[in-house]
Parts: sequence; C-alpha cells; structure tokens
Amino acid sequence: MRISEPGQIRKPIPLTPLVDIVFLLLMFFMLSSTFTKFAALDIGTAQAGGPVASKSAFPGVIIVVNGADAISINGKTTPLQQLAARLDELEQGGAKRAALRTGPQATVQDLVTVLETARSSRIAAITVVE
Repeated sequence: MRISEPGQIRKPIPLTPLVDIVFLLLMFFMLSSTFTKFAALDIGTAQAGGPVASKSAFPGVIIVVNGADAISINGKTTPLQQLAARLDELEQGGAKRAALRTGPQATVQDLVTVLETARSSRIAAITVVE
C-alpha cells in the first residue's frame, strides 16, 4: 500500500504588516509635507494700444522697472525706498492710475517688489502693461 504525502498547505500572507507599512508611509508623507497657502498677487494686465473706454482710463503715472535699482517714474529715476512717497505726491497732484512696465533687465522679483511697494501708495489702480 502506497501512502502519499499530504500536499503542501500554503499559509495565507498576513496583510497586517502591509497595512502597517502603508499607514507609516501615509504618516511620513503627511508630516513631511507643508500645507502652506500661497497667496496670489492679483495684477491687472492691459494690451498696449488696446481700446480705451474713456479718458480716465489713461494712466497718470508710468513706472518703468529695469532692475532692482533702476526704477523710473514718468522718466525720472527714483530709488525703491522713495517710490511710495513719490507716488503719493503724484496722487495729490491728481494722478489716479499708474501703468507699470518692465524693461529687459528686470526680473520677476523686481516686478513683484516694485508692485508691492507701489500698492502701498494711494494710487487707486496699478496696471502691468507689456
């Protein structure tokens, strides 16, 4: 009489360690991530030479940024520290709007720095133009 060996019984793979590993990975990525809300800086853009609704749409002030140290207001060079004060003077003289234009040497950081400084003045609207 021949006695056969019993077939191998496969043990099921335990899923508990797998769930633990997934949980640890989830915790790691949650703790290592930063949930910072980045604020968007709203800049209005206008096409140069586009249609203008009224005469009040023309800017009273033209700001040209060619770099961090090369800022001009209506053709006069102005340091960044005096930008808001100069714009306030022009606003008292009747200027309500400003157009901000960048030169070829200006970086995005220069644009943002000048725009933030200009927005702290009393000028009602500042538009970035091409």
